[in-house]
Amino acid sequence: MPHRRRHPAHLAVAALVELHRDPRLGNRLAHPDRRIARWHVRLRIDSPRPRRQRPFALHHHAVRQLCERLRRRLALDLRPIAPPMPARRMQQAMVQSRFVREQQQTLGIRIQPPHRIHPRRQPALRERPLSGRLGRKLTEHAKGLVKDEEHPTTDRSSRGRRQHKITAVIVTREQMKAIESAAFLHGVDPERLMEAAGLAIADSIHDFFPAPGRATVFCGKGNNAGDVLVAARHLAQRGWEITLDLAFPENEFSPLATKKLAEFCAVPTSQLSTINSQSTVVLDGLLGIGAHGSPREPVAAAIHRINELRLHHGAFVVAADLPSGLDANTGNPGNPCIVADLTVTIGHAKAGLVADRATPFVGRLALAPLEELTTETGDNAALITPELLRPLLPPRPFDSHKGTWGRVGIIAGSRGYLGAARLCAEAALRAGAGLVTLYALPENYELLAPSVAPEIMVRPVTTFAAALADRLDALAIGPGLGSDPDIAALDIVARFPGPAVVDADALNLLARNPDARRKLAGPRLFTPHPGEMARLFREAATLTRRQTAEQYAARHGITLLLKGSRTVIAETGRPTLFNTTGNPGMGSGGMGDVLTGVTAAWMAQGRTAREAAMLGAWICGRAAERAVFGPGGSPESLVASDVIHRLGETVRELRG
Repeated sequence: MPHRRRHPAHLAVAALVELHRDPRLGNRLAHPDRRIARWHVRLRIDSPRPRRQRPFALHHHAVRQLCERLRRRLALDLRPIAPPMPARRMQQAMVQSRFVREQQQTLGIRIQPPHRIHPRRQPALRERPLSGRLGRKLTEHAKGLVKDEEHPTTDRSSRGRRQHKITAVIVTREQMKAIESAAFLHGVDPERLMEAAGLAIADSIHDFFPAPGRATVFCGKGNNAGDVLVAARHLAQRGWEITLDLAFPENEFSPLATKKLAEFCAVPTSQLSTINSQSTVVLDGLLGIGAHGSPREPVAAAIHRINELRLHHGAFVVAADLPSGLDANTGNPGNPCIVADLTVTIGHAKAGLVADRATPFVGRLALAPLEELTTETGDNAALITPELLRPLLPPRPFDSHKGTWGRVGIIAGSRGYLGAARLCAEAALRAGAGLVTLYALPENYELLAPSVAPEIMVRPVTTFAAALADRLDALAIGPGLGSDPDIAALDIVARFPGPAVVDADALNLLARNPDARRKLAGPRLFTPHPGEMARLFREAATLTRRQTAEQYAARHGITLLLKGSRTVIAETGRPTLFNTTGNPGMGSGGMGDVLTGVTAAWMAQGRTAREAAMLGAWICGRAAERAVFGPGGSPESLVASDVIHRLGETVRELRG
């Protein structure tokens, strides 16, 4: 950090945070379950003179403030070491963290691995009273250590919001095996990983089926079988009726799978409650990422039985790590291959799971992260997960008001398509926008005004260009404008100075007028479906969905959300994201209009276009899931209004 003044009081603004393992405490730092490392925080002031550093002790009060802030913001267990302690030693804070490497990326601080620290190389620390101006400066800086300096917050954005970096990368088969091997070399217990993976699978099933039901568990003979046996044990303890289908004799099981089978069989039958739910789940644990080529017998016969249960008996198929028969690298399905409704991938998403050709076999994706299997190698594209989104949804300040949460303008609707305007505007309301204004041309005003929610302001205008003169924090334009929209819409897309979501007929208008894309005045989020994308970008026919999104976003400097069964979000210079939520019931009219309103509301509240796209895609997909798996729901009965009605409970669930 540059220094503009040399007064000692201003040295505090150059404070760095380093996390070091204390070599004097030795193995006593290890947590009993061996998954949590304890660290101490040392704050150091760098001298303006490049060859000298003068470390100072941090006042204990400032340490307490730092710990409290990190505890609230990151859910980390931090405790200052209480006196007594040597008078000439700096104050320390003990940190217990399950995600040390994620802290490094999220907080932007440097964490040195324990094996790189030698006791004799620890810099000497001398204590200096931090009173007066210097103490206030350092205390103030300690309070703001977790703030993102590159993206300062505004009144409409979350207070104290920091930049979030992707840590859950997409890996190949070989990279995943290397990650596991490295973890085992560092003392990670394979059985502990298996227990964590099995619990995550059981929890994912519980997200869709909260009430106990019946489950049939298909087991191979390797570690995947162990994973699903652990999941079966947890489900049985929660009241599920479990049936095992073993593809191999027990004497061919791996040692860990054999042990987990014995533990499952030891679950008391008295724990099995009366089944009231009609849900039937099939759990696929036949093959793991190490399998190559098409499955052979007896696995092939088991795959045929699973697909038969799904196709003719309504079973919900859950694949552990990846569907048996699917190539982990390419996504090419073998013959046969499991057709899953939900795939719970362990540790990191495998490259084959997000391949276009794999989507019909993978179904809904869920990530079960394991803190022991961290890596910084691999494809930096990632899945959108609750862990990634949760920091974007802090509690609202008590002193906020409608102006705090943004003004959204909606340019949508025409004769025959007024429902698109209603859906878009009501979705923006339910996503938290403070004020929503729907612009209506004279021929539509009398129809729209009495039909929308009373909280929506319907403004009659002779031309949509009137929106440019209004004070708006975000704009949504395009849903239901028709095949011959007001030509002013094209001018608005280009000239509106704030963030805007461009969808549907506004995208078709841009496709017919490509020069307008070169003059965009503010941040733009384009949300095309595959047909609109083909009209915007002719090269899309020869590219994958990911390539299409990345190349178009880079060429035009916008954020692109390519809708589909595996929604892709691309932005120049940022990792590509794959959405994980949703179901086939969303293939009906109006879903895109709801997404447009939701993303516009998040942008009006201060989120970037990329953050709004992440939140909008995941929340809308999860709201659709809650509607389908709730009482009386089904994919066939799902409509866009159902998604709007469940936005509130979905956001509450996401916050945890």
